[in-house]
Parts: sequence; C-alpha cells; structure tokens
Amino acid sequence: MLGAMGGFGVYVVARSAWPLLELPAVQQAGGEPEWSARDGDWQILLLSCGLDPGPSLMADTGAPVLTADIVSGHFAMIDAQSPRGGDIWHCALAPHAARSYALAPDLGPPPEDVLPHALGWAREAGIVPDASALDAILRTEGTPDDLLRAFLAALGFRFVEVPV
Repeated sequence: MLGAMGGFGVYVVARSAWPLLELPAVQQAGGEPEWSARDGDWQILLLSCGLDPGPSLMADTGAPVLTADIVSGHFAMIDAQSPRGGDIWHCALAPHAARSYALAPDLGPPPEDVLPHALGWAREAGIVPDASALDAILRTEGTPDDLLRAFLAALGFRFVEVPV
C-alpha cells in the first residue's frame, strides 16, 4: 500500500542497493521522507515537498527512474527516464482532473502513445508489465494514490512497506 499524500509530494521509484535517502540526488531534492517500500533493490520513497530528483537520481543509480508528483491530491504527473534514453516519457494519472488545473497545455500524450514507452521502460527495468492493466489505468480517473498503486502493480512492482 502506498503512503497517502492527499496534497503535494513526490513518489520516487529507483533501483539501488543503498537507501534512496542516502543518494545525493534525493538529499539535494530535499523534502521530508514520509513513507517507503521495497521490491528487491527497487525502492519507492514518498517525499513531502522537495523537488523531483529524477534525472540526477538516474545518474546516481545507473538504472531507470520513475517519479510521480502528486498535485493537490487530485492527480499525479508521472515522469520516467532510462539510462539508455529510449524510454523517456511522462503522463498524467487522472488526466481529466489534471486538465481541469490547466497547469500546462500538454499534460502528456494520450494513453495509446504512453503505453509502448511504459512497457519499454518496464522491460529495461527488468520487470514484467501487464499491458492491458496499464492501458486501463492510463484511461481511468480516481485518487492519485490509488491510481499510482495500480499503475506500479501493472508495471510489475510488488512493493512491501519498510520503515523510513
């Protein structure tokens, strides 16, 4: 189960043998650690406030990185990068809610364009995604924490909560 944000914050997903809090990119991003979980060397960390450490964190880990910025508890902006550079993509979870904020004219490509990138990212990350589940989640409205939980499970993660 993901930590409940309800407001602003960023979930950081990365692979590292070291706790994410010890990595320079996460320390520089700032924010207070609220919750964390692991799936082998893959970790997810919820930071309240702070900046998105995505590209710097990828340099620290040498592995694909995914971040999800929670905005006002209404939607999540996903950004994903991979060291090989072929699968850099972004999307909004709860896209209709995101568009109502009018933060940017382009909140990401449509689900049919995001899906192949998400599948490629998961394969590069060494996890087995569920394409039909990912497609359904990309088209669904709901709370960002619930959608993110389902999105990560559809990517193939099986996170187990650990103390921060």
